[in-house]
Parts: sequence; structure tokens; C-alpha cells
Amino acid sequence: MRWLAPLLLILASLSCSNHDAQPADPNVINATATVQHQDIEGGFYGLVADDGTKYDPGTLPEAYRKDGLRVKFTARRTNAMTTRMWGTTVEVDHIEALP
Repeated sequence: MRWLAPLLLILASLSCSNHDAQPADPNVINATATVQHQDIEGGFYGLVADDGTKYDPGTLPEAYRKDGLRVKFTARRTNAMTTRMWGTTVEVDHIEALP
């Protein structure tokens, strides 16, 4: 009988785990990056993530158009066509400057 209570606790915890959790959306990007000005197609500001991946956010808000600014952002990959041919096109959902 002593083993019944611990066994019931284990079974209860296993049944409460979230087996139906959806996998993370592969189109959502959460990263830290450095804003870099690019002299392509009249110039624009891109995001270069810490892992070296380049993201083209289209137009960044004015407050974040600073070459060398460190930021943390959440974005979603898009299928936008551009003539820049620089990085993965994304739509930024959230961005904040890092201290």
C-alpha cells in the first residue's frame, strides 16, 4: 500500500502534461540582432541576428533606424518580393532596443 500514493501522484502528473501542445510556428522568429544600414536600392536598415542570419524588415520604425543598434525582436517570415535580395523578408511584430 505504501507504493500506491507515489504511483498515483506520478500517474496524475503524467496525465496533466500538455501532450496536445502545438509545435512552435517555424515562421516566427525571436532573436537578438544588430541593426545595419545597407547601401542597396537607395539604402535600408536590415537586422543581422546574433547567429549571422540576415532579415529584411522592410521599413523599421524611425527610432530603430540606427546603424549598430542592438535590438531584440519578434517577426514573421513573409513571401514579400523585393529587389534588394538581401536576407529573409520579415514583418516585425515587436522590437525593442537592448541596453
